Amino acid sequence: PLLDSAKELSVPLKAALTAIFNAFDKDRDGSLSPTELSEFVYKTNGSRPPAAFLTQMGIQFGKDAKGYLTLEGFFNFFLEQTLEDPIETRRDLEKHGWDGDRLVRCDIARNA
Repeated sequence: PLLDSAKELSVPLKAALTAIFNAFDKDRDGSLSPTELSEFVYKTNGSRPPAAFLTQMGIQFGKDAKGYLTLEGFFNFFLEQTLEDPIETRRDLEKHGWDGDRLVRCDIARNA
């Protein structure tokens, strides 16, 4: 499941999101800079977001001292999205190589 009984992100979903976050955190500083976040959004939705959108993501969901989106902020974004539209979260996972139902990497899901 995407959520646990307390309506929080499930452990398997957090693991998938952490792996996705880390794939875009190129400098490994624990946050997504505007460039890194833009790459994530582009791969997810196929369009480049405006700079104001990238800044707002950090402000709304969780940012570090530089104003960059943190892993916790990434989780917060996906929690809100999942509560509103779980199908969209599953689609987003699939765009990043994860099985949206089983919450495992697609290459692992095919071999299981």
